[in-house]
Amino acid sequence: DVLFNAHRQNLPGDTRSHVRWAGKEVGGLGLSISRTVYANLWSPRLGWTYNAAVYSFSMCFERAALCANDKVVAVVGRNFFFPNKPAAFHETCTAYARTNALVHALLFLISGPSALLWLFWAELGWQLPPHPAMAMFVSNHPSLANTFAGEETSTAACQPTASVYVEQWYDWLCAFANFHTEHHDFPDMPMFRLANLRRIAPEFYSAPALVGCDDGIVGTIERTFAKRDFYACAGEDQIQ
Repeated sequence: DVLFNAHRQNLPGDTRSHVRWAGKEVGGLGLSISRTVYANLWSPRLGWTYNAAVYSFSMCFERAALCANDKVVAVVGRNFFFPNKPAAFHETCTAYARTNALVHALLFLISGPSALLWLFWAELGWQLPPHPAMAMFVSNHPSLANTFAGEETSTAACQPTASVYVEQWYDWLCAFANFHTEHHDFPDMPMFRLANLRRIAPEFYSAPALVGCDDGIVGTIERTFAKRDFYACAGEDQIQ
């Protein structure tokens, strides 16, 4: 999960004004596509649409780089991004990469480059604008100040998960993963039953007890990309 969030959120050890982007901070292997782009190009001054565009660029660039690296692994038999892993790891990576390369070659020969482009965008497209499921994907683990005080429940803390309530069609589109707070509260519950959980416990799974749940698709995306924030309340200065 945190591998994707590195494109758009601060991680433990960061401050709100400084994001680490090279060397030990990204595993000691030099630059990181996600961290480097996020650290250098995000701007609260330029607004959420600009930051969403930067995020989209880094996600696409990283996915394309991983596709290219798969072919390198298939040829040389080693994944250079993981130099300290045991031989068994590299053997597994190589077997996977070579199988992948064979399938891609067959698709290219049968259907041309459009088939490979379809695979690329089918995997990535729902994580990017303008796909509506993107709102669920980018907002699962925010750092939202929750100071709700109700008759039976009260909170004064940082809220590390969020749900997105729209309409029933959106629940099916997201495979019910938009009920993300419910999922973390009851991880063993089947995803398709999480909507029922919300219905029988609205005091916990509705506004104002659950911050951000009624922001809608555009509002959730706007909130997510408006400024730098921490992954799942991981910052030391989060409300506790």
